[in-house]
Amino acid sequence: MSGHLQAIYLKRFKKGPMDPRDAAILIAGQGILGNANKGGRRQVILLEEEAWGDAVAELGVDLDPTTRRANLLVAGIRLEGTRGRTLRIGPTRLRIFMECTPCYQMDQAHPGLKEALRPHWRGGACAEVIEGGEIRVGDEILWEE
Repeated sequence: MSGHLQAIYLKRFKKGPMDPRDAAILIAGQGILGNANKGGRRQVILLEEEAWGDAVAELGVDLDPTTRRANLLVAGIRLEGTRGRTLRIGPTRLRIFMECTPCYQMDQAHPGLKEALRPHWRGGACAEVIEGGEIRVGDEILWEE
């Protein structure tokens, strides 16, 4: 099953705004060039468009995906239960490290959002970049076997 990269967002500084981009450079072992969060195993945060849609529908609100503060909005692939799997986005490869559990900032953005993001990895996944390169909105996304 394949999907597509729907959106790219960079955070210039911690707790700063999520700026949309048409393209970004992923750097192995670091994350996204120009993003405030670098290194560790939470180098890139992915959010599944369909899971986001389920969460906001449950709340009965229309919230922009940037509210979740993830870097990559993906569609057509499931993130739930993918710890340790490798995802190819364009020429890059990312290893899913863990579920990205929602934090207190979600309830600050909208009451009840933190709880709505808890089931089925709706809050997304944290990944580390194992092979860097340039990604662009619209790139195909595939799981490696």
